[in-house]
Amino acid sequence: MGRLAAELGLPFDDRSDDQRDEVMLTLDRVLCDLVPIGVVAYESEGFTIEYPATARRFREESLASLWPPIRSGYLAAEDEAFLTALASLSEYPGMHHADVAEIAAEDVFATLGWEWDGPRAASVYRNLNEQGLLAGSMFPGYSIRARVTYAGLVRALPEADPDPGRPPTRRARGRPKGSRAVTRDQIVTTFRAMRTQFGRAPTQGELCRRLEPRIEVRTLRDALDAYGLPWPIE
Repeated sequence: MGRLAAELGLPFDDRSDDQRDEVMLTLDRVLCDLVPIGVVAYESEGFTIEYPATARRFREESLASLWPPIRSGYLAAEDEAFLTALASLSEYPGMHHADVAEIAAEDVFATLGWEWDGPRAASVYRNLNEQGLLAGSMFPGYSIRARVTYAGLVRALPEADPDPGRPPTRRARGRPKGSRAVTRDQIVTTFRAMRTQFGRAPTQGELCRRLEPRIEVRTLRDALDAYGLPWPIE
């Protein structure tokens, strides 16, 4: 684990115990997410990492080769919406690395504008957890906390291009120029998630940096005009 941290630019040397624990937790979550898709063999809170035979392909292929099957599975509309909102809320940027935090299901419902419903939240949680798209915990009384997994991020960001070298696809008619990968729903969902996280409306610059792919402020303004969205978004 220490060697991996060093290779990622997160060495343990000269770190406090709290800082070292933070790095360990970040790597632990990443490694646990990669186990189900055959990239590594690892047990949570372990200190060694092994590579199964299924990982050999990634000497020649990128992890992006796994994206199509992850995206092709069926998800009910409410499961998809919950996952997208959770992905935006879970992001926890750091100085040298990013992590994902566990978010209360109530906050995800609030971001989506849904009335809180414990049984409904439990059903959505189970659906997504069984497919490896989120991880977390659920306690009696519908106390649910969850974070998005690697597979969940891939599913929640379907417009990311796994092959940036290929010729660009033709822009759909009616989309604002320069924002073919940024939809109306993506802008609205990300804005609401950031407002919940920050306790205030994000600036246009902050929203642009959070969107995937990132866009310029002028492109965001073109998108707001094209989609008929006010600022700040309601």
